[in-house]
Amino acid sequence: MHRQPIRLVGGLHNSDVQRTETAPLVPASRPGGDCAVSAADVQRWADMSRAIVAILTMFVGGMTYVLWRPESLTMFSWFCQLGTGQFVDSLRAVAAPYANTFPVWFYYSLPEALWLYSGLASFDVIWAGHVGPAAWVWSGILAALALASEIGQSLGLVPGRFDYMDIALLLVACIVGFPSRVGSTHLKRSRA
Repeated sequence: MHRQPIRLVGGLHNSDVQRTETAPLVPASRPGGDCAVSAADVQRWADMSRAIVAILTMFVGGMTYVLWRPESLTMFSWFCQLGTGQFVDSLRAVAAPYANTFPVWFYYSLPEALWLYSGLASFDVIWAGHVGPAAWVWSGILAALALASEIGQSLGLVPGRFDYMDIALLLVACIVGFPSRVGSTHLKRSRA
């Protein structure tokens, strides 16, 4: 009885797969190369992960504002002008029962820290593999602007209310956002 090869994911057939002692199924070598994962593939996945995390942190910070911040903020008048005011109101109605679920810093301090982290992660993706002075300067400018806005609030130069928790979470965002850049620099030097 002759069995037809079964088509597997990625165009492989069951005849392309061999059993080994180290793994139950391993793709057999194919003409034109092996199935090993290259350093470039790993870097692409790392960059994709950073980009996804940057987008998600930006989204969570933004949604925190949209769902639970006071409607006196200018962005709510923008929503009305864009014709999305009713949609935003319905989202806020669904989220209203959770308005006191989290600590105050979650609603008022965390969004800015998430946005800072998102920006740092975005810069990390932009300069992936080419970390140098430009990446450090732009990341430093972003972090300095975020911290300066809080200091400006304490001096009455920037609208808003100064809070030490804002500073603390911004510093955490800097600490968490910058190390991946240090690791990228280390990897570039170790490959050379």
